[in-house]
Amino acid sequence: MTDDHDELLTSLARLAPAADPPPEPGSSRYDSILERAMTATDTTSTTDAPEEADGPPGIGPVRRPRHRLPRRAIAAAVAVAAALVVGVVVLQPGSTPLAPTPAAALGDAADATATVTSYRATASLVDHSTDPDSPPPVTYEIEADGDATRLTFHEEETGASGVLTVIGLDQWVTRDGETTHEVLAEEDTNLPYASSSAAVVEAALESATVEDLGREQVQGVEATHYRITLDQAGKEALAALSPRVVAQFELEYPSVGDRLDIWVADDLIRRLRVDTEIRRTDIELRDFGADIDIQPPA
Repeated sequence: MTDDHDELLTSLARLAPAADPPPEPGSSRYDSILERAMTATDTTSTTDAPEEADGPPGIGPVRRPRHRLPRRAIAAAVAVAAALVVGVVVLQPGSTPLAPTPAAALGDAADATATVTSYRATASLVDHSTDPDSPPPVTYEIEADGDATRLTFHEEETGASGVLTVIGLDQWVTRDGETTHEVLAEEDTNLPYASSSAAVVEAALESATVEDLGREQVQGVEATHYRITLDQAGKEALAALSPRVVAQFELEYPSVGDRLDIWVADDLIRRLRVDTEIRRTDIELRDFGADIDIQPPA
């Protein structure tokens, strides 16, 4: 008996210790057990009588031959098992994990973004219509802290601007030097952009094709650009979202759009683009966790 056999039995004893201690190498019990193991596997024959097993109803028994592994196959299997054990115990801590799929990466980013309460954002709406009465392009600068949001808007064509401040259900609109205040019903308020962006992505991922379109710059940060191509089930999942989530993305009627584009950096959503037949909406998120203080306007 070789030292290799001794080391193998010792290793296996550590992995699956028996109630009784293993026999001492060189003892009669040791030699007997090893001899029987070698004899049982010392054949390459596949000509033994077939073994019968019950087949599907109406077909009868299925006959399958008995196969025995040759000794070299046993040795190879032991070597593979030993290598696997070494890989798990020794190599795993330093190994490189497999990259997540695009859908999994987007789902993780949505989960993380949903927990963010303090951030800044830029939103822009561009109408695709050639109708002269269609709304002009609008850009919003947003600051958010919990349930408080301050939104500064600017209409590019008219030059009109103003500030919308929402704290809980209280809303103030400051425009042309005047401020008005009203208390909103809960259903008339929008949920924060960060959690709404996450909800839109998660709903779209329920049934969609996701592509990784490579790396791009978003506000000076290198981000991965993903594209979600929606099928009917994905559109229905978006349509089922609350208007408080989808209104700010112009997604009240998601059937008019077929795709969403999302840029992710540092496991957070940095940009969400909703491009429908009616208009394109871009939301860019930044300054996550910033120290932002929002108070009612003077």
